[in-house]
Amino acid sequence: MDQEDDDDSSNPLIEFILKYFNVDSFDKVNPFAGFTIPTYEPAREVTIKNVEFTGSGLLLIQDGNFQPRKPYNNLPYNLNDVSVRTFLVRYITNPSPEKALICKIFEPISGQKEAEAINKMLQSVGAPPGCAIEIGPKKEGQYNDFLIKENPSCIYLNDAYVRTFMHIDEKNIMNGIIIVPPVVCAAANLPKECGVFDERGESKVFLADYYVLVPKKHVLSWCLNIGTHRRLQKGMFALELTANNDIMYFIVANHTFDMIKKSCIDNFMTEKLDRRPLNQVGLNVVGGPVKINASLTFVCFPHISDEMRSKMIPIMPSDFPRYIFNK
Repeated sequence: MDQEDDDDSSNPLIEFILKYFNVDSFDKVNPFAGFTIPTYEPAREVTIKNVEFTGSGLLLIQDGNFQPRKPYNNLPYNLNDVSVRTFLVRYITNPSPEKALICKIFEPISGQKEAEAINKMLQSVGAPPGCAIEIGPKKEGQYNDFLIKENPSCIYLNDAYVRTFMHIDEKNIMNGIIIVPPVVCAAANLPKECGVFDERGESKVFLADYYVLVPKKHVLSWCLNIGTHRRLQKGMFALELTANNDIMYFIVANHTFDMIKKSCIDNFMTEKLDRRPLNQVGLNVVGGPVKINASLTFVCFPHISDEMRSKMIPIMPSDFPRYIFNK
């Protein structure tokens, strides 16, 4: 549906949108009017290149006085709530006559199932859980082994995903979403019967009670911006409202909207993003005391109040990864 094909005053859906935003022409519509900043904007990535751990047993970062290079409006950063993306062990010195084992003390949520399987294998050979690096007696050298590493196939450690979803919740995810009343849907001749395909590729029809407008850059449009045929193959019914040859809104049947919202909450929000205090990041050394030089990369944010969070905009930055459906 291209709004340029219809006079603003003659298209019931366009007329509804103009009244909603209290403007007189479609080019003045700002889908996120009334809200503040994108959820990703306050995020800052920090890399600490020379962190030293010395000793044995549980070794943690004690000094949390690290600041990002680009402060955000002079707000103090909340280093009690960071998301670690990489943890690289660079150099190890083991002066002990016995070997030492470097063990992880945490796994990102996305890697916990795999870690459980690895720990069972380690246990079977008498190694401690999380064991990642073995250093021989009286050994010293460069290792460059990752305890935590971003995996291109895993979105949960992706920088853009972390920056975007750190402050999205079930309330502010609706910021920018517009529910179109059934009477407007009927006046605009939006389809009542929606034909899509099921998982077996067979056609099916469901009834739309109403439609929902989802801005193109909204996180809930992530899985919609794949083309009409592909959407139908995935059981999603959505039309496109365009302006200046670009999509401005997806016009989404309520059944599809409920589906993509639940999928987003279940798969990308609920306990998916790794968060922890910076001073609880570290490792466990089993064996004689060693000296370790490491570097860490983490994403941090300023302290954000509930009121500020409620007004943030859940949109995707330009470097957000493409949506990939599970086969």
